[in-house]
Amino acid sequence: MRIQIESESELDAGWRFQCLVDDRSIDLTMSWADYNHWSPDGRDEPASVAEVVLLIMTELGIDNIPLRFDASRVRRLVGEADHRIQAKMR
Repeated sequence: MRIQIESESELDAGWRFQCLVDDRSIDLTMSWADYNHWSPDGRDEPASVAEVVLLIMTELGIDNIPLRFDASRVRRLVGEADHRIQAKMR
């Protein structure tokens, strides 16, 4: 499986990423609050955090990943997502 962040743009309260998961185009937003939770020291690139969020979401099956979603949604769909994202960032 291939995860690629094609573009990143800053929003008022976070970022928007245009991504590819295999051949599926995904519009992912991530708030500063979520970024700070997953990368508390701020040393990780926002795109790297977004990539890990997508990696965790692939456990649902590529076809089950929404085409447009906010990164916080991973908490409701995948067990222990916060802990797992933080662990993968280290």
